[in-house]
Amino acid sequence: MRPLTAIVGICIGAAPASAEDGGAWSDRDEIRAIVAELLADAESRSSLLDTNGSAGYDGSFYLADPNGNFRLNVRGFTQFRYVANIREDNSQGSSGDEAQLGFTVPRTELLLNGHVISPSLFFQTSFQFTDSLDATDFDSEFVLEDAFVGYRFDNNWFVKWGQFKPAFLREFNVADTRQLAVERSLVNYFFFQNRTQGVELGYEGEDFRAQLSFNEGFNSANTAFNDRRTYLDVDGAGNAQLPVLPYPQQDQGASDYGVTFRGELKLNGTWRQFDDFTGFPKDRFGVMIGAAFHYEGGQNDDPNAANSLAGEYDFISWTADISLEGPGWNVFAAVVGAHSDVQDLIGAGVDRRLDDYGIVVQGGWFVPDTDWEIFARWDAILGDDVRSGSDDFQTITFGTNWYWSGHAAKFTADFVYFLDDATALAGPLGSAVNLLPQSSGLVGFQGDTDDGEFAIRVQFQLMF
Repeated sequence: MRPLTAIVGICIGAAPASAEDGGAWSDRDEIRAIVAELLADAESRSSLLDTNGSAGYDGSFYLADPNGNFRLNVRGFTQFRYVANIREDNSQGSSGDEAQLGFTVPRTELLLNGHVISPSLFFQTSFQFTDSLDATDFDSEFVLEDAFVGYRFDNNWFVKWGQFKPAFLREFNVADTRQLAVERSLVNYFFFQNRTQGVELGYEGEDFRAQLSFNEGFNSANTAFNDRRTYLDVDGAGNAQLPVLPYPQQDQGASDYGVTFRGELKLNGTWRQFDDFTGFPKDRFGVMIGAAFHYEGGQNDDPNAANSLAGEYDFISWTADISLEGPGWNVFAAVVGAHSDVQDLIGAGVDRRLDDYGIVVQGGWFVPDTDWEIFARWDAILGDDVRSGSDDFQTITFGTNWYWSGHAAKFTADFVYFLDDATALAGPLGSAVNLLPQSSGLVGFQGDTDDGEFAIRVQFQLMF
């Protein structure tokens, strides 16, 4: 405060004191009064700065009050990627390229979370700049992902409400930044839950945790309560035919009701080490098994029934998985299944009942005394025989990670080989017969009328 006092003193001394200015002495008194108020205010503000509030970085940038009742964390990341896709025969026709390659920024995310009033009342909001994967529009999009509030009780239970990931596939539950390969598997993008809106009740104990949510179904983020689910079954001309699109896809509305449950049992290790798939050299041995179940259904009242469901539908999906991590190695395996029952399709009394399955197996190993990890993955989508053609679709992936600073600064390069040709299950991106969500474009798969398509992917990731 001494510099401010000296400056104020100089200002007071510089005030006019001539008898020619009859109000000089009263002006000086007023100045002293004003200065006294300024000094008192400055002192109180200085005291507040010294005792109230804090800011810094402890894994995330944060602002907090001294009592710990309010805290705001600011986090984010960006991924910069190069993809080269090679195929023998373009499934989109002779006018398409047999080789497609280039740079992309698939994800840039900003995440805000923390707590208010007390540490028990938590919140999270996240936004992501992402490539548009629409076949006719490749502009970047700014998308709301998470937007939820929750409350933690003192007995290991919590409840949250808003828009969030329902706990289902472990591969999708693990964050974008903590994957083993450049991108998740095709199995993930065929069966994945994406985000939903609803209420979730959860429990996390020492060795067991579980989550149960009542929601609007898979892939129903950013929808209004009256956005009805749509199941397409068209050949591009509005005619009903196989294959049917059995799964709730992104931007296709919300179900009338949905229920999702996942339970996980930790046999060894810590919960924190299963936030990713990587077994770092200093990690302890850990084993976790998980299982999940999802059901949704309803009725579509969309007046444009020419291209959508007119009757009732039920969708059931389940999964089971095991994760093992040790010092410098990891193994993960999962199986997933789904049953779709769509009635009175296109308002013509056509019913569709299909059962599909998926398998994922992957593992990684650190080169001793280095920050380099080698990994490999095999996944397969086993489609229902009701569809025309061969529906099984397999992918092999292998590559390497260089952990410059853990996941915060990571370089990943991999090679993805698509063993089977583009069938009714996995047609070209954006086609009427493509059963994979548009997010499958992240994988680098474009569709080939012959087998042998492959992609080379290189990515640098930075978290802040």
